[in-house]
Amino acid sequence: MTTDEAPERNNGRMTPPGAGFVFRDFERSRISAIRDAVTTHPVFYSLAYFAIAILWTAMVTIGSAFHGENGFAVNQSPHIAHFILIVGLLLYPARLLWVPVLGYVLAHALPFVLHADERSAWIGIEALTLDKMARIFALNLITALATGAALRGFFATLRRRFRPYLVDFLTALFTLAGFIGLGLVLVAVLYSFCRSLPPEAAQALGFHENYLEWSIYRMIRGGTVAAGFMLAVIEAPSLRDLGRALALSMLFPALALVNVAGFGMYPMLDAVALALLIAMFAPIRIAALTALLGVSFFSALTGHFLNDTVSTATEGVWLVRYSVAGLVLTVLLAAMRSLHNHGRQQFIGAIRRLNRVRDFASVGVFSINLTTGQIRADRSTRRILGIPANGRAGTLLDRFDGVDRQDLAQALKPDRDRSAVLLLRLRAADDDSPRPVIRLFLWYERAPSGEAVAYGLAVDVTVEHEQERALKATLAELSSRQQRQAQIFSIISHELRTPASLLSMLLEELERDPADGRTRKQLRDATDQLLGVLADMRQTVNPTQNLPVRIEPYKPAELAESLRTALAPMARDAGMAIDLSLGQGADLARLCDSLRLRQALSNLLRNAILHSRGSVVRIAFRAAPPATEGGAPLTLWEVTDNGIGIPDADVDRLFEAFERGGSDPGKRVDGSGLGLYIARNSIEVLGGSIVHFRPDEGGTGYRITLPGALAEEGEAPAPPAPAATATVHPEARVLLAEDNALVAEVMRNRLLRFVGTVEVVGNGKDALDRITEGGIDLLITDLFMPEIDGDELIRQLRARGHRLPVIGLTAAVVGDDLERMRAAGATVVLAKPVDMAQLRDLVGRCLAPERRDAAE
Repeated sequence: MTTDEAPERNNGRMTPPGAGFVFRDFERSRISAIRDAVTTHPVFYSLAYFAIAILWTAMVTIGSAFHGENGFAVNQSPHIAHFILIVGLLLYPARLLWVPVLGYVLAHALPFVLHADERSAWIGIEALTLDKMARIFALNLITALATGAALRGFFATLRRRFRPYLVDFLTALFTLAGFIGLGLVLVAVLYSFCRSLPPEAAQALGFHENYLEWSIYRMIRGGTVAAGFMLAVIEAPSLRDLGRALALSMLFPALALVNVAGFGMYPMLDAVALALLIAMFAPIRIAALTALLGVSFFSALTGHFLNDTVSTATEGVWLVRYSVAGLVLTVLLAAMRSLHNHGRQQFIGAIRRLNRVRDFASVGVFSINLTTGQIRADRSTRRILGIPANGRAGTLLDRFDGVDRQDLAQALKPDRDRSAVLLLRLRAADDDSPRPVIRLFLWYERAPSGEAVAYGLAVDVTVEHEQERALKATLAELSSRQQRQAQIFSIISHELRTPASLLSMLLEELERDPADGRTRKQLRDATDQLLGVLADMRQTVNPTQNLPVRIEPYKPAELAESLRTALAPMARDAGMAIDLSLGQGADLARLCDSLRLRQALSNLLRNAILHSRGSVVRIAFRAAPPATEGGAPLTLWEVTDNGIGIPDADVDRLFEAFERGGSDPGKRVDGSGLGLYIARNSIEVLGGSIVHFRPDEGGTGYRITLPGALAEEGEAPAPPAPAATATVHPEARVLLAEDNALVAEVMRNRLLRFVGTVEVVGNGKDALDRITEGGIDLLITDLFMPEIDGDELIRQLRARGHRLPVIGLTAAVVGDDLERMRAAGATVVLAKPVDMAQLRDLVGRCLAPERRDAAE
């Protein structure tokens, strides 16, 4: 860890940054896992605990008794089962701490039973009175409890500060230190106790001149056993590992036989040397366990490490001391190997996971010796850049061309001393292949040899780059749309304000001279202009719903003549003439939506009259054969003028909504900019096309191509539907649901011209209540009203079984408002402002006797 990678404290834990921390194993303390297992299955693990305690105590006690013993005092300094209580206090939960205490009491009594022969019997010692036995037991118990409590507290403290493995590791080492430290306190207290005894009693109990030295040896050996057991627990050996450890530990019984045969050197040193070899070279998962089992077997078979003897030679004394130190060294060596192995496994695992994540994310690593030009690349880099694992820097440069190659070459110069980030495109394999986008991160360092080295990451960002481009394009489109919306609202405001202002002025003129016929005509023209703008906008929003397609017979010649007649006054005012050029077949009836065709041709003619500044606009028609074999015959319409024409730069935008003649505000013409857009939509709905062309004589031309099948023989354009008799219905009662008081008053006065009674309500709820009372022959309702909207009013009436005729009204010019009322069950739907002749006709139809009978 470098100085700039200092650990951070997170919730009291030391948290080192970097990939090594992020990708290491999510560990769990082995000690905590055993504690949780004991909590979950206390009976099973308690039986196992008692079995280990009894077997361990029995094996060591029998070995001590068989090969001579150190005496009662040494065997209680500390008791052989001391570490069993210490480890039990660590592993058992608080509510089950009585279990290791009970196990210790049973194990403590076992040597009294096993030391039953004449040579080693403890029960027969006259000086060992009950009170002395109790005091020595209490001292052992208190010391073990204190050591276990200290170990438990130490473990709880470490858990809040260190990662799990290190907690277990330090706990194992603390077991060694705590066992020896508090054990020495026990020895000191027992030694003080023996000095209070009569010499004969002290000697009988084993408190002789070698007691202190032998007790210290015993204390150190007990600590190494406890620490070795904890190290074995940390490694979490499997059943297979236990079998391997047991098999390898059989070397120690073999060593005992060698010593008995007289071929060994010093028995304890021989066992320590073998334990050190196992701690150094055996697999780390079984090293500590094998050494612990092996030394235990060796001690039980030979009595060494259990019974000390008085040596008259200085060499013998030091050999004993070396053997004790060797045991401690064995435990420390196994601990260091465990720590190193764990760190190595964590490092290898983190690197492996990091590599997998990098490979999955298409992130490669590479290094380049900038001095020699040597390059090394991992698998991901080889896949991303298409370079070999080992090669020259030139192979990397060859993967790029143009400016990208120059930028990379500049970045690979040996004199660079700063990091670099490059965004480059790989050279394409061929003209049709896409060019991947690569981002290179380069970090420069000096190698120990003094050569300049660049370490890099290669990231394939092709997808992200394309997404960024698409996002920019989308943002640009949204910005364009926003500007276009602002333009649209400006145009709408202008187009609505102009006729509205004109209406206001003409009304003032009528107030001055009510009999002025010219002003009345201008008022009607202004009203038609306003309604035309609204109709165009409605048609723009939803062309198919707001004007359903109706294929019916029509005659091209009649349509052309009708258009010339209708637009002749406008053309005369503009100083233009409308000519017709009708080819063969213009008098034949053909099938088409004549209303839409008329709308498209009318818009083209109006456009020419208003904006061309020419003298003639021509309508041409001719029939054409099918475009494909078996297809329908075609009809070709052309509208041309001899005016100023349209600049080439504006042609591409001609058929877009709200286009009004180029980008120069000073040259824009009046109008909503919807005429050509609606014309194109109308023709495309009918399966045709409309294109702009430049006539030979100049000006502007539009060509419409449409399917135009001939009508069947005898099929002719349908005559206008006969209007209903303009009958007055004095007995009819009409309910008008309208929330606008002024509109309601005007409508009521007009309806009273041909119906007997008109009742007015201001919301849908009142209308529903009034119809429920009965006596209403016809309902005329607006769409948007308080309480209940018009469509919901109709829907509730139909649900209640009312079958009276309903005329729906709506002032909306966009959306599907008409369809809403039809779907609710309206008899007929009209758009405001209502044509009174049409309304009178519809009222007559709705109040016809046959319909009224059906409604009743």
